[in-house]
Amino acid sequence: MAATITIDDGGGGAGLAVISTKEGGPDIRRPDRAPAASVAASMASVSGSSLTVGRVPLLSTLIDCLLVVLLGLAILFTYLFGQPYQRGFFCDDDSIRLSLKGDTVVPALLIVMSVLVPTVTVCACEAAAAAREGPAGRERRVALWRLALPAWAARASWALCAFLFGLGAQQLLVDAGKYSIGRLRPHFLDACRPAPPVAALCAGPDVAQHRYVTAFTCTGDESVSREARLSFPSGHSSMSFYAAVFTALFLERRFRWRRRARLQVAFAQLLAVLLAWLTALSRVSDHKHHWSDVLAGGALGALVAAITVVHFLRLRGDAQPAGRAGAATYVFGDDRLDAVVVSGSTANGGARSHRASAAASAGAGVGAGAAA
Repeated sequence: MAATITIDDGGGGAGLAVISTKEGGPDIRRPDRAPAASVAASMASVSGSSLTVGRVPLLSTLIDCLLVVLLGLAILFTYLFGQPYQRGFFCDDDSIRLSLKGDTVVPALLIVMSVLVPTVTVCACEAAAAAREGPAGRERRVALWRLALPAWAARASWALCAFLFGLGAQQLLVDAGKYSIGRLRPHFLDACRPAPPVAALCAGPDVAQHRYVTAFTCTGDESVSREARLSFPSGHSSMSFYAAVFTALFLERRFRWRRRARLQVAFAQLLAVLLAWLTALSRVSDHKHHWSDVLAGGALGALVAAITVVHFLRLRGDAQPAGRAGAATYVFGDDRLDAVVVSGSTANGGARSHRASAAASAGAGVGAGAAA
């Protein structure tokens, strides 16, 4: 059995797609290459069961992945070859005389909290939404080149792609601040061990006159001394608050319609922000950052997360269980997954996606009443 889908791209161009069902799954054929080939999604109903099919442009997806990789390479290049600004210090500056300590939140733990936890959260939310929709949620597919991906996996992949892009953007902004300013960490003198010694550098009658010292050489471990010049802003605080705000806003927009789950969602949001807050506080108690470094890093991470969610993940409500009228529609970034959700049933038994309408194919003998 087949149904013909008339797709309107909103610009006057329309194209046809023939969708049939067989044992191996949906068979999608595009007999033409009309301007509507760039449309994100189409929908058909076969034998009373709703089958929603979205199309993700392969080239656009590859470009998105390439941009994320380029961000990662830029960050790696900065880490390997970047040299911080060589700033001196004031003899009467007590804020850089603290002892060198270890990290309470080690880098591996930071990655788990800031990358793994949001990834699991996004995938779990989308999988749970598909399971809640029943068979319709499991049948829904998104076409990527010759692959037919589950719609929930496509939505999760796009959300994670946006998450990784924002994560790379905030890290690049943090590194720009660190290497261009070169602010000294609270443990700078203990890590650097300047030669001549501080006592000799600051000797003289003008000690109380705020002497600024630049003529010294660090004799401590080279990598530790280099890191001691990268205090502003706090990378731990920025990354943790980026992940926390992204997760909190994703949950808020994803489960906006579930009033009965408001307390559960709020509790999950609280946990995310609490982890970020404790991470930021540990950077001060570990003598790694000044309080202003932590404040700037947290604000930067939260700002980038908010922009990422608002700009890339424009979720319109939440996917509701199948059969419930007025189900919401996802809009991800460039609307490429605009019709990858259950659409509410209309009064005459038809169903409409945001940009796709299903009509019966006279040649295939499918009546208009087959549209769901």
